[in-house]
Amino acid sequence: MFGNEADKRMPVTMTLVNGSILRGSVPAGASASLAFELNRDGTFLNFKTSTGQIVFVAKSTIAQVSAGNEEKKASLPELIRGQSPYKVLRVSDAATPEMIRQSYLALAKIYHPDNFVAETTAPEVYEYVNDMFQQITMAYSSLKDLQAQAA
Repeated sequence: MFGNEADKRMPVTMTLVNGSILRGSVPAGASASLAFELNRDGTFLNFKTSTGQIVFVAKSTIAQVSAGNEEKKASLPELIRGQSPYKVLRVSDAATPEMIRQSYLALAKIYHPDNFVAETTAPEVYEYVNDMFQQITMAYSSLKDLQAQAA
């Protein structure tokens, strides 16, 4: 009956007074209410980051808290999904195959996920870079297919 109470956590997204955004979870006691957890006695809030680290956040530094991990809905890769592959690769429509290839290699070098595997990289940054790399690769692949059909 009491075994799982301590393990229950509620996902939250917190905005701090300094503008930082934290995504993770707070303990969900018997009430399972975010308001109850925030208004509970004490200066600090037990917060588990999305990477699993437990930190204690001073309640006075919290500007806003919302239930659930609200991931950014419009990341850059989603915004460019409907655009031309030329725009994704940052070349003109009249670009030569070599110009397209050079642009692809330069962008792939910048956005390759292996460049961001360090433990200090935030999960959101890694997801963004991975999405960008996929978009760049898909754009290059589609242009390469178009060039093959034209030949």
